[in-house]
Amino acid sequence: MDTAAFLRHILADDGYKCICIKLEKGTHHRFFQSFEDAAQFALASDARGLTVYHACATFLSQSNRKQENVAWLKSLYSDVDVGADKPYKTRSEASAALTDFLAATGLPGPTVVYSGPVGMHLYWVLEQALPPARWRPYAVALRALMRQRNSSARKRGGGRKSRWSLARGSAHSRTNSHRQQRFLIPKFLIFHARPRLATQANW
Repeated sequence: MDTAAFLRHILADDGYKCICIKLEKGTHHRFFQSFEDAAQFALASDARGLTVYHACATFLSQSNRKQENVAWLKSLYSDVDVGADKPYKTRSEASAALTDFLAATGLPGPTVVYSGPVGMHLYWVLEQALPPARWRPYAVALRALMRQRNSSARKRGGGRKSRWSLARGSAHSRTNSHRQQRFLIPKFLIFHARPRLATQANW
């Protein structure tokens, strides 16, 4: 899967796609309407030796990547950290923990898994992109399940705390796997999200 196809797979078609370049102080954000332009900029920046990230949401405008500017989210996603000072010392430990978590919860395996030296990036790509208010309860439910199962996976909200993932991960294959399959929200995740959904007037 090339970079443009990867972005198209995990992001909504509508909204601006955001690529971030890590600077010595702060970050530089660039917004694009097309996946191809976003991928081209990410790959060119990576070729220059820069640290490149992508946002996991699309945005209403090119003004910022704050939560109030989030347009759509098409994936549930999480980090699993690996390292000497992390709960999982090796990728094999993290992979085993993910396998146990999926078996215990019945959650389908992630659509996309990128595994690098500092951990794994997991994406559950959904059949339908959701606005933030509809997406957030499911993301919170996934995080709660991970915490219940003593997982060290980190899930962050779309927009203001949107997790960034290495764009080079989709360009330079490490230990990567992906499927074209997309998921409806699993029934058990709907059950766990129901208390939050019930508080939304438009649900």
